[in-house]
Amino acid sequence: LSGLKVTEPSAEKMSITHYETGGFYTTHYDSEDDTPAFRRRLGTFLLYLNGNYRGGNTVFPHLQLAITPQQGDGLVFYSHKTNSRLDELTLHTGCPIKEGDKWIGSLWIRNTTQHGPAATCFGDQLYVRPG
Repeated sequence: LSGLKVTEPSAEKMSITHYETGGFYTTHYDSEDDTPAFRRRLGTFLLYLNGNYRGGNTVFPHLQLAITPQQGDGLVFYSHKTNSRLDELTLHTGCPIKEGDKWIGSLWIRNTTQHGPAATCFGDQLYVRPG
């Protein structure tokens, strides 16, 4: 989809997170400016593993964007701009679960060993809904 390498060492192992009712993730960036460029998290792929819960939207406050995912949806975004600076628009949060359980897979793509056009497309936000 993105043209980026998504296996180690180019990406971290996918992390599976489980949120119960009331669970949330605080507002954060997935990368930082104070890490050497070749070690930064270039992008994030989120995979929404289930859909039988209420609440739990992924919100990007600076973009005024709320993602209300369905089971199997994926979200890809780049954490840095073309000048390699952190893209502050990627600040995001996982809203509290109002009812049920949420399961999400997170894959962080590193700048290490990335080559070609996909590795230079920092700052492009893309929401992908399969089907």
